[in-house]
Amino acid sequence: MSTQTSSPSPNARQTTLDWALRYAGMGWSVVPVRPGEKMPAVKWQHLQSLAADAATIQGWFDTEPSLGIGLIQGHNAGTIVLDFDARDGGMETLAQLDAQGLPGSVRAFTPGGGVHVILRHPGRDVPTRTNVLPGMDVRGDGGFIVAHPSIHANGRRYQWDVDCHPDECAVAECPGFILETITAPLEALTQADASVVRMPSPGIFGIPQELVNDGREQYMRDTILAVALELRGSLGRLPTEDEVFDVAWPQYSAKVDLSRPGRGPEEMRDKIRYTLARLRAGQIKGIEPEHPPEKPSKEIRTDGRAPSPLPLVYFNDVEPNLTASDFVEGLLGAGAFSVVYGPSNCGKTFFATDLGLHVAAGMEWRGRAVDQGGVIYCALEGGSGISNRVAAWRREQALDGEKIPFAIVPVTINLLDPDADRQKLISTIEIAASELKTPVVLIVIDTLSRAMAGGNENAPNDMGAVVNSADFIRQTTKAHCMFIHHSGKDDSKGARGHSSLRAATDTEIEVSRSDSQAASFARVTKQREMEIEGEFGFKLRTVELGTNRRGKPVTSCVVEPVDGSAPKAGANRELTGNNKLALVALRQAIAARGIRRTGDPDIPSSVLSVTTEEWRQEFYARMPDHEQEAKRKAFSRATTELQNRKRAVVMNGIAWVLEAENG
Repeated sequence: MSTQTSSPSPNARQTTLDWALRYAGMGWSVVPVRPGEKMPAVKWQHLQSLAADAATIQGWFDTEPSLGIGLIQGHNAGTIVLDFDARDGGMETLAQLDAQGLPGSVRAFTPGGGVHVILRHPGRDVPTRTNVLPGMDVRGDGGFIVAHPSIHANGRRYQWDVDCHPDECAVAECPGFILETITAPLEALTQADASVVRMPSPGIFGIPQELVNDGREQYMRDTILAVALELRGSLGRLPTEDEVFDVAWPQYSAKVDLSRPGRGPEEMRDKIRYTLARLRAGQIKGIEPEHPPEKPSKEIRTDGRAPSPLPLVYFNDVEPNLTASDFVEGLLGAGAFSVVYGPSNCGKTFFATDLGLHVAAGMEWRGRAVDQGGVIYCALEGGSGISNRVAAWRREQALDGEKIPFAIVPVTINLLDPDADRQKLISTIEIAASELKTPVVLIVIDTLSRAMAGGNENAPNDMGAVVNSADFIRQTTKAHCMFIHHSGKDDSKGARGHSSLRAATDTEIEVSRSDSQAASFARVTKQREMEIEGEFGFKLRTVELGTNRRGKPVTSCVVEPVDGSAPKAGANRELTGNNKLALVALRQAIAARGIRRTGDPDIPSSVLSVTTEEWRQEFYARMPDHEQEAKRKAFSRATTELQNRKRAVVMNGIAWVLEAENG
C-alpha cells in the first residue's frame, strides 16, 4: 500500500490523528480502536485488503478524538507482529529469540510490560495465533495491534521503544527460524495433552520436538510452597533446600511425566531456592514472613527515654562516621543511587560493564581502591552483546576459568509497576548472593527506558514510580543501584526525562564522545556525599572472540584508559553543517598533502599538517554552487568554531587535527 499523506514533524507535539496519518504515510494500515480497549471501533474486515485513506482516517478521529489507533497486519499492510506478554514468560522468550538472532527491528512497549516486535511480512500466509511460544502471540494475516499513542485501560500509553523507534529503525525481514515456527501447523498430540505444541525443529530453544505449556510448572510451584509451609510449621523455622526437596520431589515426580523438559530435579531445586528466598523476605501475599517485624514496645527504655515509632539519634549521641562507605573509592557509595548517561554510541554501556567487572573481581579501577562484592547486570536489551563484552574482558584480564561474583539478568523487567517485577528482581538478587557466596553490592540496570515498560520519561508520576522502585530495591538489598540512561537532544541539559530523576540521584556520571573517531570521557557531574571530581578518558579496543558458523570473526570491545581531558562545554555536540564539512575537508587535505614539520617549534613534529590555504581550497571545492564571499565567511566561521571546540589547531598559517581527535 502507498497512501500519500502529509505528516507533521516527528519532533512536533502530535495528536492521535497526527500519528494515524503518519502511520498511513509509512504504508501501514490504520483502524480506530475503542478508548482503553483492544477492539476496533468500526467494521474493519474490508480494511485488511484496502487500507483507509487520509480522508477516512481524518473523519474517524475528528468525530471521536479519544479513539486509539490499531495497525492491521498481514499481506496488504506488509507487516506481522510478534507480541510478547510479560505475565506469561514472554520476556524470557524474547531474550532467547534475541540470542538466537532475532534481528533489530521496530519495537514498542505495551502498557502491561510486554513488547511488540514488528517484522516484514514474508509474502506467504502467516496465521494469527496465540501461545506459539511461551508468552508469545503472532499477529499475522487478519490480526492487528494497538499502537502509540493509544491509552490502555490501566491508564498507560503504548510507547515506541526509543532505541527501536520507526523514525530511527527499519522494519526487518522475518528470519527463517521464526517463520518456520510461526507458520507450523498446530498438532494436538493426544486429547489429554492437547496443550502440548509440537515444534517444527529443535533449534530455537535447544528443546527437542516439544515445548511444554500445560500447567506442570504451576504444579511444581504449588507442591514446593505447600511442602515448605508444612515443614515451617512442624520445624518452627524455615526449612533448608534439601529438606524441601526430600519431601517435594517424591510427591511431584510420582504425578508428572519426567521425560518432558523443565521437570527435572535441578529445575525443582531452582524453584525451591526462589520460593525460600521469597518466604524469607515476606514476599508471598497472604503468608507471614519467617520473622515478622516486631511491634514497637510500650515499655520505657533503659536509658529513661520513651520509645519512638522511628529511630532517633539525639545531638549528644551523634558520633562522626569515619568508616568509608564507598566501595569504589571516591565514586560509588554503598546502597546509593547513580545514573550513567550519555548519547547513543558514546560507550556508556562498555564503561559501566568495565566498572562492574572490576568491582566483582575486587580489582583496582583507575587508581582507586575497590572493595569486592557481587554485581548483577540487568541487560534489559537482551541479545549477545553483554555476553560478548564480559567474555572479551575476561580474556583481556586472563581470567578464563576463574570465578568472580558477576551475574547477568538477560530479560526486560518492569519497574514502573511495583507489583510487576520489583519483587522478582529482589528475590533474584538474594538467590544470586547465596549462589555467589558474597553480598551483592552493585545492581546495574541497562537501560532506564527499558525498565519503564512503556512509561513516559517526562511524566513526573512515571519517573517517580521507577525511582521509587530503585529506592525500594536498594533499601531492601543494601546494594548500590545504577541506571544506564540516555541524554536528551540537547546534551547540555543532562540526562533525558523528568527532573525528579536527577533530584533522587546520589552520583551522576556523564559519558560523552565528540564523534566516532574520538576518545570517550566519563565525567562526574553530581555527588551527594562525596567530592565532585573525576574524569575518565577511554577508548574501545576490539577483541576477537572466535568465528561464527559462517567463518566470520565475532568481536567485542574492551575499555582502554586514555590520558587527557574531555572537550570543553559544547565540544561534545555532534558537528553539523559547515563545521562538519570543514573538518572533513581538513582530514581530506591532510590525507592527500599532509607532511610533518620539524622546523617550527610551535607545531608538533608528530602530527601531519597542511597550510590553511590547502585546507581552504579543499573546503571551497565542496561548495561549488556558493558565491566566493559566502565561501569565505563559511570557512572563517568554521575554522574558528573547530578551534573553539578543540577539534583543530591553526598556528602560523599551518592547520592540523587535534591529537585527541585522532585518538
